[in-house]
Amino acid sequence: MGTDDLLKLATKEKESGNYEQSCIYLKQAYATMDQSPIWYTVETYLRLPSYLQMAGKPKEAWGAFEQLIKNGYPHQPTAPGLKAFDLATTFDKMRLFLQREKQWYEAVIYGIGAYILKREAYSFQKREKEVAFEDSAAGKTKLIKQLNAKGVFSIASERLDLELASIINKDFYNRPTELVETIRKIITKCFDEPKIKRGFDEKSIRELIKAQWLLIPDNKAFKKAASLYRKLIQGKAKLKLEVKNDIRDFYKISVLYELLFETNLVKPTVKVKNLMPKGQEHVAYSIAQSIDCYRLYKQIEPDYTIIGHKQLTMLNQKDSQIIEQAFGLPVSHIKPRVFFEKIWLEIVQKFEDSVISNFNALKKELKSFLKAS
Repeated sequence: MGTDDLLKLATKEKESGNYEQSCIYLKQAYATMDQSPIWYTVETYLRLPSYLQMAGKPKEAWGAFEQLIKNGYPHQPTAPGLKAFDLATTFDKMRLFLQREKQWYEAVIYGIGAYILKREAYSFQKREKEVAFEDSAAGKTKLIKQLNAKGVFSIASERLDLELASIINKDFYNRPTELVETIRKIITKCFDEPKIKRGFDEKSIRELIKAQWLLIPDNKAFKKAASLYRKLIQGKAKLKLEVKNDIRDFYKISVLYELLFETNLVKPTVKVKNLMPKGQEHVAYSIAQSIDCYRLYKQIEPDYTIIGHKQLTMLNQKDSQIIEQAFGLPVSHIKPRVFFEKIWLEIVQKFEDSVISNFNALKKELKSFLKAS
């Protein structure tokens, strides 16, 4: 029986609740992978400890994690960035395992380890945008939320930030056991006194909004920014502070989102249809990635009276009511691509020229390679 067949059987048994049998099929599949020409990702090998935990065998599951860290897996990539990503994924699965076992303190250690290794991976791959996000207030907030999923204790973010700064960029991807011991030594400094419920913190919210621009045009970053603007406006309104400028900024980022991601991609994109993955499906996101979204945000000046709010899909009904209360009823409701038609067509044209140029360069390079060989 082939590897893929065994993996499918393992999945089927797991879904039926036959966890022990699913583990048997997984082990049989793993035994064939060393001779297989196919590369299976680390997630495939992380299925075993997960299934063993479901089977009520936590000690054996933890042993499977440790063996994977110590010995790796067949055809595992050796490039530092990829190796660090594999370990980051493994450490994060160990965090989740420990949280399910209610071993909260150990879960924090492996959660921080996953963060350190993921940041190393981004750094090795020169993914500066992702590194900047991990270092930002939003990145640290996300980390603390993962570490304290059940609210068992409070982590002092400033102290955690300080301690993390002392161990980043140390190439722990080659020394995972040492990483665990290093975190174990510093973690006690990062626990806070019992948490006191904080009030509205405008500065923190603004820092988190700013951090989203490191990830935009990612769809989740746009939605997170919208959520933060709602929180900012609501908090300031309760304190009877002026919110008109914040509503204007929220409206503007909603217009930007619609300008970039309106489902109608306009006719000019047909030129590059066959050069893009799955035709036009990914063109909108590819266009958005090709530009400086923050610069475009600063460039556009949406006229609320003409654009209105009904065509802005990022806004909910309550958002629309708040905007109308602030700026009154608009004269019309039109799509941002209609209002900013010239700007949008220029963006599309530059993108198309870039895609065609890159495609032609690749064809030329391939032709030269084939000729030389």
